Amino acid sequence: MFKAGEAARRHARPIILDPVGQAPRHSGPPPRGKLLAELAPAIVRGNASEIRALAYDERSTRGVDSAHQAEDAAKAADELSTRYGSVVVDERRGWT
Repeated sequence: MFKAGEAARRHARPIILDPVGQAPRHSGPPPRGKLLAELAPAIVRGNASEIRALAYDERSTRGVDSAHQAEDAAKAADELSTRYGSVVVDERRGWT
């Protein structure tokens, strides 16, 4: 994933991150903070649970079956946007 991000930057292409049920794990993909910091996605797209998982390193998400309401993720989206400079889009609500 990081190699793809480097290639996108070299070719001046924006990165769109859609985490699809990616809750933080002890093994497997890199920590979300590292992923966001190094890839610097232009857009982060997800449901309320995915957005909260990225912002707060939460461990419970149900992917496409969001465990949270969109309103629950609004603050998390603001924090992600401020921290990483990304536009954050709730796939069900469309806000940024």
